[in-house]
Amino acid sequence: MMRWLVFVVLLVGTCALSWYLTGLGKKLIAAGTPGAIVDLELAWKADCAKSVVTKWNDGGVTGVARHSIHVDFAFIFCYSLLLAMVCQAAASHLHGAWQTAGVVLAWGMLAAGVLDCIENIGMLAMLHGNYGPVLWVSICAATKFVILIVSVIYIVAAHLAR
Repeated sequence: MMRWLVFVVLLVGTCALSWYLTGLGKKLIAAGTPGAIVDLELAWKADCAKSVVTKWNDGGVTGVARHSIHVDFAFIFCYSLLLAMVCQAAASHLHGAWQTAGVVLAWGMLAAGVLDCIENIGMLAMLHGNYGPVLWVSICAATKFVILIVSVIYIVAAHLAR
């Protein structure tokens, strides 16, 4: 019973925060960055990151970007734990390599949450003009996205295999 309650709280939190962050992202898109915060996450080079931040400064939405990153810390907590729980639950119904993969991905989702926090700290630094962490931010973001995508594919495949 408690597991279901935690699942529901994390699911509601993930959905509500995703909806809220999408609204903030629309403001960043309107300022000339079609990928919203992802444009900064995956800038890879200081000149690209500076271009994104400059557009947000010019569009008057740097505060929105900062707020989005702060809210993202709560989103990270919800989505990483939710997907870790779902991967673990899916793994518990499987055997062999599929079960092992689910356990690894459950831990991977927790690692993705840590990477996302590191990424957020780096992006906050970039919003203050420090572009030193741009490469690390992009590496963390890309790794997080890979873990996230593989985890979702695993969850769907595990559900279809049942």
